[in-house]
Amino acid sequence: MLACFCNNFSIVECLLLRNHIIVLPHQPDCICSSCRKTAFSVEKKLLRLDTYRAISSDAFLWLATRDPLLAAINLAKDLESCLSDSDHKEIYSALLSRVQAFSGDIIQQCRTLEEVNFLLEQKEGASLSESEVPFPRVRMAADAHMKPFLCHMNLQMTMVSKWMGAWSEGKGQISRDFGRIIRHTLLYPILALLHASSGGVLVKSFKIPYARFDFAFLYIFVISFFCWIMMKVTPLPKDLHRKHWVPYDPVVLYDVFFGAACLMAFWRIFYYIQLHRNFGSTVVIFYNHLGVHISIGKCVGEVVNYFVIMSIVIVSFGLGLSTILQPYAENYTLIDGRKSQASITFPDVVTSVKNLFWGFFGYMSPIDYSIHVGNTGINGNPMNHYVTKLSVEFLTSVYYIVTVITLLNLMVSLLVKKADEVLEKKEIEWRRYKSTRFHHYSTIQKIDSGEKKETKPLMAFMNARL
Repeated sequence: MLACFCNNFSIVECLLLRNHIIVLPHQPDCICSSCRKTAFSVEKKLLRLDTYRAISSDAFLWLATRDPLLAAINLAKDLESCLSDSDHKEIYSALLSRVQAFSGDIIQQCRTLEEVNFLLEQKEGASLSESEVPFPRVRMAADAHMKPFLCHMNLQMTMVSKWMGAWSEGKGQISRDFGRIIRHTLLYPILALLHASSGGVLVKSFKIPYARFDFAFLYIFVISFFCWIMMKVTPLPKDLHRKHWVPYDPVVLYDVFFGAACLMAFWRIFYYIQLHRNFGSTVVIFYNHLGVHISIGKCVGEVVNYFVIMSIVIVSFGLGLSTILQPYAENYTLIDGRKSQASITFPDVVTSVKNLFWGFFGYMSPIDYSIHVGNTGINGNPMNHYVTKLSVEFLTSVYYIVTVITLLNLMVSLLVKKADEVLEKKEIEWRRYKSTRFHHYSTIQKIDSGEKKETKPLMAFMNARL
């Protein structure tokens, strides 16, 4: 281990030739009988840490493994699971960064595109579903978050070459282009049914997340078209006002489905614009803020934690306010012979939670939580419960202080911090994302049929300044 700690290639090679070995450690989440007995042993934790330090060295990975890239990928996954060890999280994180950098050193040794292709086409270690794709190692590296490997220019050039194929600008076959357009539009519902009925055997491209997104919004278009047909064949007077329609009228359903489909169709532009150098990094940062990036978003943890805390705050205030105001929900006051009733904002817990959620965005005013007790006395004067009113106003003000001043500002600070981290590495993030998108597209072209298909960029500006 000491030779590996020092990263001494000569001594490591000498010891390996004399059949010295390093026993691979068990992961922190291992539930074997030996690990259960020593689950909280400090000695076992230190032994695991030292072992991972040794096998994470460049000397060990180069000399002691038959496939250094596969070993680095598997080791990176193990180190990610070791991050759950809070006592040594920083050390494991440093070892993970070291292994990821080692993967970039491997592809750096390739001098030609043929060598890079040979490296990426190795199927050993890939799952059965990924073994038939053009570059299994790209998928494996993406799953292990090997950013230096995915962002290296050798891999970038190879993926661009695979993306372009034999197609060049203006030299594509019209029949092939037309067939592909038909296949990805009109035939999508049919292909989706074949995929579902055959358990993914006949049409496998729907295993890609963006293909499922395409399927969803295209099927919504189909449903809206069906509603439009029903609207045309339904015998309704042309001048009949909407207030006389049933809630599930075909026209109403058509408006809903068509609006949702248009939104999803236009949102799909982000899928292509991320491949452009100038726009791509900005969109990646935007997706990281939303927490819906295809990989692990930089702000997912903060967003999830924020929503959990926000949900607890909203539910707790909803319970309190509904408990106070529920007895006044159906009361009213007669003023000059006219009935005056408070708006029903907190009649029950569910409605209170919904109104507090929208109130967070500024849709609640003091009149929304005013109360009416009723008329009393000989003259029928309105009764005011000042204690209840002041209590509700106080709780509402505390709610806004907690949510807007405290939680919202905290969330903004966390997002700004994460955005700064992404901006420092925006080139790496963009290259990694581009490699993943190219791999997904080539995967769809490969697994949909046994033929070898050439691919083409969907928009010319994607390749600007590559």
